[in-house]
Amino acid sequence: MKKHLTYLILGLGFIIVSCNNNESSILGKWQKVNQENTNEEEIISIGTNSNTSSNIETVLTFNSDNTVDVKQGDNEYNAKFMLQPDLLTLGNRKYELIKLDSDSLIFKAKSDFSFGGKIEKYYRIK
Repeated sequence: MKKHLTYLILGLGFIIVSCNNNESSILGKWQKVNQENTNEEEIISIGTNSNTSSNIETVLTFNSDNTVDVKQGDNEYNAKFMLQPDLLTLGNRKYELIKLDSDSLIFKAKSDFSFGGKIEKYYRIK
């Protein structure tokens, strides 16, 4: 019985450490380097010019208190974030997490539309 309890405690400890390591790996500053449509049609947001909106410098700063500071051109704002194995939530928007490692962050906007969303690529700057 003691042996089973020891394995259970070790297993739970491993799960907790694994989850915390994933969340801590996103902490820091990330700069946007690329944005791609996932389909052949150009996705245009109402009221924006898609040619200029993707060229705006964007920096995301993920903080240890689960907030993210966003700087897009001259605009700055913050939101809460939540990181799950395949899902990144920024404020009320959900993104499919494609890749997260020590120097690259890639995610795709989840969309209710059949044509998909945009893929955003970032690299770590701090």
